[in-house]
Amino acid sequence: MKKNIVIVGVFSNEWSTNVFMANAFENIGFNVFRFDFRAFPKHEIPKMLIDFINSINDVFLIVFCKVDSVPIKTLKDLTGIIPTWYWFMDPMTVANTINAAERARACTYASSTSYKVTEYFKNFNKNSYRIIEGVDTTLYRNLGLKKEYDVLFVGTPDQKRLNYLLNVPYNVKIFGNYWPQCKHETNPPIYNEDLVLAINKSKIILNFTRPDSYSDRVTQILACGGFVLTEYADDLFMDFGDSLTYFTNVNELNQAIGYFLKAPTIRSNYIRKYYRKNLKPLIQTWEKTCDEIIQRVKENDEPI
Repeated sequence: MKKNIVIVGVFSNEWSTNVFMANAFENIGFNVFRFDFRAFPKHEIPKMLIDFINSINDVFLIVFCKVDSVPIKTLKDLTGIIPTWYWFMDPMTVANTINAAERARACTYASSTSYKVTEYFKNFNKNSYRIIEGVDTTLYRNLGLKKEYDVLFVGTPDQKRLNYLLNVPYNVKIFGNYWPQCKHETNPPIYNEDLVLAINKSKIILNFTRPDSYSDRVTQILACGGFVLTEYADDLFMDFGDSLTYFTNVNELNQAIGYFLKAPTIRSNYIRKYYRKNLKPLIQTWEKTCDEIIQRVKENDEPI
């Protein structure tokens, strides 16, 4: 008989990472029950969630994904009867804003994609682990397409990204909301298959990091066999080392873009050889991520 897991997260957007997590738990043999906490007014969430869980027999684990609008008391109440996991994937600034540490404390287990946030969580919950987001390699894959774009960036603007991109003299194709008119071509946001196509059509894909972590965009690009040029972050270097090409300022970014655009053979050799040997083994699928959660629970003798 399959074991039951409840995931409390966001499921209204097909590109939500919670969707991929739920699918992966099913792929490794679990029944998954999805509760979209953003589908309800905040004051109704506690009752709706508890009623939802009570309608399911033998719930072995509840995974709370960030859940900034679920009251901490609700997490504590459910932890008292069912093992719970607090899954957090944002930097320390967001952790402080939503009081994530108290949410981590309220659950049986906690994890973060950031080394810094994980160490912070350990002050509140000894069962805190650093686990990164996975990637769906059935979606994010190498299509072998002709390269049409010199440089690609997908994301919304902030001051740092504006400072970088407005000073890049090369053609950058941008996808994302709220970009001002500028010398680069800007387009509406793209997700899933459209994002995969754009990555596959690009010679260089830019990535900007968070203050103390990085997003799953890096592994999405790598899973597509794309050439990622990324802002440096300690977490990235600890996970990928010299396997990635980093920049720390505009001059380094422009030098790297110029070099790799003029050296297609070096870029393609890197993707064909270096990527397959060094990077592909480092790509974590969502199934690996979910299995790591289960193994951590088993280590602590919870009944899963």
